[in-house]
Amino acid sequence: MTTSATPNIERIRIPHDLELLDHQKATIAARLQGYRWRAACDHRQSGKDLEGLVDIASAAVHEPGVYAYIAPTYTMVRNICWDGIRGFDGRPYLSVIPEELIADKNEAELSLMLRTQHPDKLSRILFLSGDNADRLRGLPLKGVVITEYAQFEGSAVLDVVRPSLNASGGWLLVLSTPLGIGNHFHQLWTMAKASPDWWTASRMIEDTHYLDGRPMVAKADVERELREGQRED
Repeated sequence: MTTSATPNIERIRIPHDLELLDHQKATIAARLQGYRWRAACDHRQSGKDLEGLVDIASAAVHEPGVYAYIAPTYTMVRNICWDGIRGFDGRPYLSVIPEELIADKNEAELSLMLRTQHPDKLSRILFLSGDNADRLRGLPLKGVVITEYAQFEGSAVLDVVRPSLNASGGWLLVLSTPLGIGNHFHQLWTMAKASPDWWTASRMIEDTHYLDGRPMVAKADVERELREGQRED
């Protein structure tokens, strides 16, 4: 494994061979504008994990450090990110990261070592499960993406990673679809919306569109689902 940066690494584009949608770009732009704490409440199939992967990979290439992408369970983080296939084009989720940036890919521990814009410095991205928060203790985290936070058993993961991010001056992005009220995601969302330190975005099906202007989820499909007995929530 080499630790040297590739030539002209600043010109390598993330995401690779993919144009992000406007709402995905907005999430990443908020970090670049200086927001350390972000939360997005999105409808299902909004592409939130693609924006999360692009966000964390872009940050890792720009600033060497340890980063974590955390899903509720090992199976979910593997299926969503590590082995995930994009439904719209059949390509792997991880293909948003150009191969020339990947210095090492560890299948056993679900981790990537990425070359960075700083010569002879690497970043490490860990794909982790949140079902045992104690395993996250002690990690010198520079950035964290927590996906499907409403499906976590509680707030323990967030409680564990926040001190590490405070120590490093790092950032946090919480992505989730809603799952009722009164749970830990709802509590976080209510707090974040009232805090000037947090960037928040709520994306309904009316708010997300493909590049050609088509809605990501057609309203007619939702109406049909309701007629066929699906719960409105």
